[in-house]
Amino acid sequence: MAPKKPAFSLRRPAEVVDPLQADRFVRGMAPDPTPVAPPPTPTVAPAAVKAPEVETSERPNVQTSGASKSLVYRKRTDDVRRRMTIYLSEDLSRRLRLYAAEKDQDYSLVLAEALDALLDRKGVR
Repeated sequence: MAPKKPAFSLRRPAEVVDPLQADRFVRGMAPDPTPVAPPPTPTVAPAAVKAPEVETSERPNVQTSGASKSLVYRKRTDDVRRRMTIYLSEDLSRRLRLYAAEKDQDYSLVLAEALDALLDRKGVR
């Protein structure tokens, strides 16, 4: 006798999230107590949906439309950085973590300073 196949069901659509409420959540603020009715679900998906631009006084003037998603505003350091992935040997990674911990600095800051010094020595502008 063949094993019984598991039953399956379709997932329900994700909840519609109000961009203003999401922004308040990201900034650690309490949600706005006034409920917002979700917009009606379109029967046909639009060709291109543009996300609404939300201006905040805490954020510098960074273009959100058409800008690379790898640009990140860091509130703690008040600057805009490009997100990158790097691969280090296990030993070098351990040394970086120890140095950063001793100096109470962020890995990114330590790496940026080291790369800046290296590129200056090499004459790369």
